[in-house]
Amino acid sequence: MMNKKTLPLQIVKSQISELTLESVLQTLDRLHDAVVEDNLETTCTLDRATVVGWLEDIIYTAQETIGELQCNDDHQSADNVTEIIQTQVIRLYRPS
Repeated sequence: MMNKKTLPLQIVKSQISELTLESVLQTLDRLHDAVVEDNLETTCTLDRATVVGWLEDIIYTAQETIGELQCNDDHQSADNVTEIIQTQVIRLYRPS
């Protein structure tokens, strides 16, 4: 009998893979389609205000994660992420 390598369930659950991220994207795509088709109420169990709140949280978390990844790529301290993002936002509103 061949030995199979197995991982503890806790490790498997904690791993984020391309499949995990694709699932998130597909969910958002389905949600977008439902909104475009004015079919949110039959597609989603949440009301519009709750969906907006979740989407804002997702956007915020994604932006923070991107900022931290970019800072780590530049070998900068993660503590500077907020300052860097604020500086970029200020530049958008007050171009030189």
